[in-house]
Amino acid sequence: VFKSADFGGQARAAELGDVDFKFIGPPTSDAAQQVATVDGLISAGYDAIAVSCDSSQTLVEPINRAVAKGIKVITWDSDSPQSKRAVFYGVDSFKAGQLQAKLLNDLLKGKKGDIWLLSGLQSAQNLEDRIRGVKTVLSKDLTIAGTSFCNEDVALGVSQVENVLRAHPALIGYIMIGAWPLFSSPGALPTLKARAKAGLQVVAFDYLEQELPFIVDGTVKASVGQDYWGWGYQSVQ
Repeated sequence: VFKSADFGGQARAAELGDVDFKFIGPPTSDAAQQVATVDGLISAGYDAIAVSCDSSQTLVEPINRAVAKGIKVITWDSDSPQSKRAVFYGVDSFKAGQLQAKLLNDLLKGKKGDIWLLSGLQSAQNLEDRIRGVKTVLSKDLTIAGTSFCNEDVALGVSQVENVLRAHPALIGYIMIGAWPLFSSPGALPTLKARAKAGLQVVAFDYLEQELPFIVDGTVKASVGQDYWGWGYQSVQ
């Protein structure tokens, strides 16, 4: 998803012609490393910074330091609403989570049982908002048996999904707050595929090419996405 944002930012910078665009970030999801990255951009004298926040709270101070220096700062994808950022570009994550729950409600209409949630970082505002959205409209017949946090790591997400399904054979639904496990190969999730064929209903998030095999073969019944290209394109704009 972030590579799409990079391409979008490059496209708008090229159209404008007078923008020195740089897409940068730590190699793994880490709020402390993001703080260091933002402080480095401040020291380097950038005129504007757009950031997807791994932690809404941790990024408040570095964002405010940038604003105090006269740097224009916006957020995208994951917000830091308590900071002095000028604007946020992204979907309403709370409503996105509600949509995921409504889709699962429809898929499991008339059934009672347990479901599971998979998320990424516990500190990310957008992911927490999606979870809150899910909980507000999830059918009373469905109970959240647990939530896994994979720290936005594909391999960890895969192992968590497989382990949860083996440990909880009675689960009837699965909501992926983010689609990290689906960025693997279809063969990496044999238990998920088998359980989906047996009736497990899976609702995911994002819609990238890597996920399509899981949708085509019916492992994932529905997925909610957003404007990845626009994260970069509209941030530069």
